[in-house]
Amino acid sequence: MRLEAVLALITASTACAQFSGLSATADGSSVYFSSPLRLRGTTESFNNKIFQLNAGGPSLSHARDTGQTGLCMTTEFYNLVAPDVSDDGSILAFTGTRPCIGGSSVALQTAQGSIVDRTGKEILQAFGYVNISPSGKWAVFSSRNLFDAPGLSKAELVALSSGTQVQVPYSFYGPTRRRIADDGTIAFFDSGAVVLWRTDGQQTITDPAIPAQTPYPEPALMVSKDATRVVFQDTYGLVLFDLAHSVGQMLAIGTLASVTASDDARTIAWIDQDSQIGYAAEQVAQIPIISEGVGELALSGNGQVLFAATKSGRILSIQLPSGTTTELIPRTPWITTPPSGYRSYPLGSISAGVGAGSLAMISGTGLSDLTASAAPPTTGGLGDVRILIGGVEAPVEAISPGLIWFQVPWELVPQDYSFDFLSGSSPFETGPNTLTVQSVAPQFFVNPDGSVKAVHGDWSGLVTWPNLAREGELIYVYMTGLGPVNPPVPTGAAAPDAPFSAITGSLTCQFFGQTIADAHNASVVSAGLAPQMVGIYQISVQVPKGLIGPVPIDNFEIGCGFGPSLTALGSIGVIPSN
Repeated sequence: MRLEAVLALITASTACAQFSGLSATADGSSVYFSSPLRLRGTTESFNNKIFQLNAGGPSLSHARDTGQTGLCMTTEFYNLVAPDVSDDGSILAFTGTRPCIGGSSVALQTAQGSIVDRTGKEILQAFGYVNISPSGKWAVFSSRNLFDAPGLSKAELVALSSGTQVQVPYSFYGPTRRRIADDGTIAFFDSGAVVLWRTDGQQTITDPAIPAQTPYPEPALMVSKDATRVVFQDTYGLVLFDLAHSVGQMLAIGTLASVTASDDARTIAWIDQDSQIGYAAEQVAQIPIISEGVGELALSGNGQVLFAATKSGRILSIQLPSGTTTELIPRTPWITTPPSGYRSYPLGSISAGVGAGSLAMISGTGLSDLTASAAPPTTGGLGDVRILIGGVEAPVEAISPGLIWFQVPWELVPQDYSFDFLSGSSPFETGPNTLTVQSVAPQFFVNPDGSVKAVHGDWSGLVTWPNLAREGELIYVYMTGLGPVNPPVPTGAAAPDAPFSAITGSLTCQFFGQTIADAHNASVVSAGLAPQMVGIYQISVQVPKGLIGPVPIDNFEIGCGFGPSLTALGSIGVIPSN
């Protein structure tokens, strides 16, 4: 059986994004964003940090350490998100978050907003998420936890020039864009309406399509810098409301993602349900198709530059209305799931460990083009991908969209190792993980439906519905993590057809029917490295007779392991005797 057939196991899902929270200056000369990645060659942590991107390339703007462990997991608001820059770039706001889990910790603050000037000097810091006006004259702190700070208001408007603080008698969600106009007007949802609150009064926009209870987080809502136009999402679509004439206009139908607007709210862009850019403006613009899809957008204040973070980890600038596109950050691979086994769904946990010599995998985004480069940088790489485990090169065996397969070197002794992933031409690098290597860590390869990967003894095909295994039949089951073999096989080399490299341990397998008490011992005929494959074990096992299935279901459990503990468990289709 070919390696490609065994590797067709599961499809990795991706979540999150390499770059988020885009916020641009009025002229589009700079854009800020948040990312857990770090610039190559630096020793920064892999917490979320704030970066600035301009003609000189990306640079670190702000980062924090986790600090000391406290009641709320950590004393520091170290996870920096939601940058918000003023039109002229002189003022930057961002929010630090920290986790709180269970118990009395729910009474502690989880967000802290910071405002700094062009030099990085702190102007103001307070609890809650922070947003600033395009002019940089106003700030609002919201989404506060009031349990441990009874003196705080739900939200607070601050005049940055004087430091004057005004309590806002409403509660609303924090990390949004263009919530504050240059006169201090704040826009938010409340009880099925859009409220524009200011110190001398308020104005309400009623819309029957706005839910009475606003979902969390809030739908899109933005106010122009002169507080004359509002863009918001209702249950039908995206609405532009002209306050001067009390007229609303539907811009697009459906629930849209990452809505962004210019300072005057006359240029609006969004991500549609096909992960492409939608656009509305008085002047028609050419909007390019982004093949990999778009994850987030941000317009410059003047509406002439649109920044896009793609789903493959690129940042693009799009000149409007021409549509001329420039790649500012190339495709940036990002490891979203650390090395794991194959039995668990989804991909499993790094804590389970992997066996030395075994094939392992990682999942991520931005991986699909990594094989495009010419010669590998080392004998262990594939294309421009390298994996180092404790500084030791790990052979990369295959790359597919979302997945990378590699072999854990045989020479690694059981312990925890650093895990480094190197690839691509991006100035950013993804986070290393600590990989636990064990002498044995039995796990099954599985089919897309979660059943154990097995082949009929006559090589007629996979054991799967409707071609089930039969009692007494010899089948081949594929596993990982079964430990040393004799004769040994060098790291990176495919196992030979002969002699067969058998495992040195004593593997036992059982089949289970309706209950654990229905266990039937299975005869393990042979167990060792699968011929012509790297890091994959092939177990020849005879299906026991007398199985009693959970009628009418013919899905049995199989367990294999060393000693009394069957550490690898999975399901397999067998035609039962009943």
